Amino acid sequence: GIPCVGIGGVNSFLQSNTKALHPDLAAIIREARGAYIVFDRDVLTNDRVQQAEWTLANHVALAGQSVH
Repeated sequence: GIPCVGIGGVNSFLQSNTKALHPDLAAIIREARGAYIVFDRDVLTNDRVQQAEWTLANHVALAGQSVH
């Protein structure tokens, strides 16, 4: 199977009150072999959700992982 992580809230991947990746998620990403980032359907129409998706993708890429 494919390991999955579900996160409630579009910016919940960030550490509280910072722009840093949550340490628990950062640990998972370090061990990953790439990441598929899937947001809710409103990513197509909601600028805030789009920005959150791009921010998470950037964090994953900066960790040296491929983003799909």
